This record gives sequence, C-alpha cells and structure tokens, in this order.
Amino acid sequence: MGEPLADVTVSFDDAANIRVFDHEKFENTGELRDECRDFASKVGDFTENVQTFVQVLDAQAKIIEKEKLRAIGQRNLVDAEIETRKQKQRQRMLLLQEREAELERLETQLNSLAKVEADQLALIEKLSNNELN
Repeated sequence: MGEPLADVTVSFDDAANIRVFDHEKFENTGELRDECRDFASKVGDFTENVQTFVQVLDAQAKIIEKEKLRAIGQRNLVDAEIETRKQKQRQRMLLLQEREAELERLETQLNSLAKVEADQLALIEKLSNNELN
C-alpha cells in the first residue's frame, strides 16, 4: 500500500489560498455545494406545496364529511316521511273502515226504524178504520 498522503496535492488558488484539492476538484466541489443548496431549496418548496395541498385536502374532506352527514340526515328524513305517510294511510283506512261500519249500522237501524214506522202507520190506519167504522 502506498502512503496516505501520496495522492494529496497542495496548491494555491487565485486568491493565494492553500488548497488540498487540485483546482478542478475544488471547483467541482463548489458546484456540487451549489447544486445541493438548489436541491435543498427545491425540496423545501416541494414540502411547502405538499403541506398546502394537504391543508386544501383536509378542508375539502371536512366539507365532504359535512355534506355527507347532511345527506344522511336528509335521507333519514325522507325515510321517516315515507313511514309517516304509510302510517297515516293505515290510520285513514282504519277510520274509513270504522265509518263504513258505522254507516252500515246506521242504514240498518234506519231500515229497521222505517219498517217500525210503516208497521205503526199501518196499525194506526187499521185502528183508524176500525174506530170510524
């Protein structure tokens, strides 16, 4: 193995600073540093964009959830209204049946009373004819 410092070259740059890397490697390192800064800046911008996007999605999710709950409430109201209408219809049918039964009873009573009246009128007529004769 060679000596560890055998590949190291010491040089001076244009500003008379001592450099361990040769000039080309030093410039490449500077370019790499600048690219890393640009990349870090872009990653920061991307992170901000992602955070903004997530906030927008959260806001939309809340709106959607609110509308979903409202829609469920409306559907429940419709279902309840359907049941209410069915129950009212059943109540009306029962009332109608009760009134029809009452009508039938009253018609029967009317017919019975009309027969009694006719019988009584016939009896009165018969008695009137017998008394006058």
